[in-house]
Amino acid sequence: MMKKVFALLPLLFAAAAFAQQKPNDRVLMLVATGVNFQEYQAPFLGLQAAGYKLDIASINKGRITLSLEGKEGPRDPVANLTLAEVKPEDYVGLVVPGGYSPGFLEKEPKAIEIATWFYKKDKPISAICHGPRLLMRAGLLQDRVMTSLESVANELADEWRARKYGAYLDQPVVIDRNLLTSRYPNDAVPFTRATLEQLAKNGGLPLPAPASALVIAPGAAGGDAWTLREMPPVVNIKTRVITKDADLADPTLDAKTFDALVILQTPAFETVKTSPDFQKIAAAFAGKPSVSFNAPKDAPITQPQWAENLRALCVALDAVTKDRPTAAAEVAKPDVLIALANGFNDRAYAAVRLALELDNKNVQVVSTNEGWVRGREGLPVHATKSADAPSMQTFTVADDVTSNGAMPEQLKKMVDASKNAPAASSYTAAIALRDGFDDRVAAALTAYFRAQGRNVLYIASTKGPIKGVNGITLEAETTYADAAKLSSDAVIVAPGGFAPQKKEARQAKQPDWIEDVAKADAARNAWLLERHKAGATLILFGTDSLRLGVLPDFKGKKFAASDQHVWSFGKEGGSYTADRATQTGERLITSKSADTIPDAVRLLSK
Repeated sequence: MMKKVFALLPLLFAAAAFAQQKPNDRVLMLVATGVNFQEYQAPFLGLQAAGYKLDIASINKGRITLSLEGKEGPRDPVANLTLAEVKPEDYVGLVVPGGYSPGFLEKEPKAIEIATWFYKKDKPISAICHGPRLLMRAGLLQDRVMTSLESVANELADEWRARKYGAYLDQPVVIDRNLLTSRYPNDAVPFTRATLEQLAKNGGLPLPAPASALVIAPGAAGGDAWTLREMPPVVNIKTRVITKDADLADPTLDAKTFDALVILQTPAFETVKTSPDFQKIAAAFAGKPSVSFNAPKDAPITQPQWAENLRALCVALDAVTKDRPTAAAEVAKPDVLIALANGFNDRAYAAVRLALELDNKNVQVVSTNEGWVRGREGLPVHATKSADAPSMQTFTVADDVTSNGAMPEQLKKMVDASKNAPAASSYTAAIALRDGFDDRVAAALTAYFRAQGRNVLYIASTKGPIKGVNGITLEAETTYADAAKLSSDAVIVAPGGFAPQKKEARQAKQPDWIEDVAKADAARNAWLLERHKAGATLILFGTDSLRLGVLPDFKGKKFAASDQHVWSFGKEGGSYTADRATQTGERLITSKSADTIPDAVRLLSK
């Protein structure tokens, strides 16, 4: 008997090991009243399409209204668990959509407890828009590089001012270890795709193999068309969507380029299915998977129905693509490398990067390990593993800058110019600072202007040290009330950045000190306008593009600004453009962010 038991032990251990290695297919989503529909919809559909079982937990079970007034609608999520019923250990990851939902959840100790459990266990957490607000309230962002909707800074002003975050970047997706964050509703699709990738790397389900499908959806519009266009690529399915009958006759349609045919059973399809063009397409797809998406005749397709439809497509395609290797994402080959280690010289890095990009070099940052590298003043830079990078000219930024090849003259000038300069009697360039300015913009353009022979003045509402959003501190030599040393035709940079300002604070009361910030911001805006009218050239980045762009002075003008500001300009002043940088007006250049500094400089040089 004992021999049989011992003989079974290896099998038992193997079974236990397999159970531990088996991918976890359950994900938890925290949702409350007023959740943003798009930020809920994309992960709701994408996760289930990929094969995950999704539990939605809220304060109470049942319908969660998108409406703050409690008005029920067909798109309302449904919670199948209360927060009290959640067992975090049952899940591979946590998703926190935005909207008003996180503002309600942060008042629930159980929601804080759940988020903290995932954080401490190093399990994937994905939060979008206002979602990171819940994490900041829980004290979980202190050492993380993250993003969020910029208004979180206004809503949690005291926490933001106290730097209760590791670093902030204005990017669609920011991943730091187990934390994934995104900014606003238009990031919901890349947010969902990145979430699936994070889960797959951390014990979740593997991503579906690459596939393609021709989708015939006569008359599909609005949310249905969006779902058909945007969601399949999240699960590796490339689609061509046909909504117009005439497009069925397109001679470029070739069944050989698709793995499956998808038909949305709309009322309009009843007419289309008998047409010669459709019959020809159907015959060409003979032998390939054909999937019908059900569409109710007298009601919109619900989100659970869409999830079922997309999952059915993934299952059908898996039969023909399961052995197909996943293609590596295409990455542009770099021209040069910048090598960094923690504690690098932030200002020298900003100078080197701008110099190389102005020379049209594709730059790749490398370090000993893949992940975030922080400068000695706090600037975050994401690096790939140096061992995986190609062998080529490398600029190593430490206390100083060295290279294994010739150092371009302009780059040397900019590195030298990135160092502190003595005070001057007159200035032909200025950086208009406010708390939370964009560190990289200020550092890079300081080096650029000094290398061009300009003296650069740091100016702010008060003299003394002013701290950037990620830690670089610059010394303001003078105030907006006393700028006599600045020439009338100077180039003035308003570098953007992220910090609390006086605005309507969703589900929060702003602190009393925000009134002083409002007065300082108004004086700064007035000074920038006055200098522009007197002959100065302004270069506005990100949030500063918005601050001035909403003013009536610029009605009819196009402003390049952060993607987050696409809906923020209103009707009184200028309007948003998706351009990386643009010539908004005479002596007025606007630019999106630190990533578009070269675009702004090239416009200035014209």
